[in-house]
Amino acid sequence: MSSLNEYIESVKIAIHRLDDYGLAKSIELKSEFRNEDEIFVTSKVILINDSEIYLREYVNGKNGIERIDYSYQYQAADKTLIFRYDNSKHKPPLGFDDHKHQRDASIIPWPIPSIDEIVDEVIAGLG
Repeated sequence: MSSLNEYIESVKIAIHRLDDYGLAKSIELKSEFRNEDEIFVTSKVILINDSEIYLREYVNGKNGIERIDYSYQYQAADKTLIFRYDNSKHKPPLGFDDHKHQRDASIIPWPIPSIDEIVDEVIAGLG
């Protein structure tokens, strides 16, 4: 991925796979350049079962694509958490930055997933 514009396009393609599979009721995707090297990307997807996906990323593109801050949350129609990946700081500290919050409220170390991997996990969970 060489540019922020290419990165945004790859996010759009990944998210729109949900629509291609007939799983999305609505898709919102917004990107806001903070300067020529940084962008804030958000997305909200409502699926046909009324579950929701929220994506938020702050990306630096100065030396390749670096996701500085991120949160990818998938929740059921009743708003209960299915999963969330993020790198938010916790108190007390977790002992790792990148992590996954699971349905059972446990938090485990997990590398930053790609948007394609998030979409694959959602699709697998719907099947």
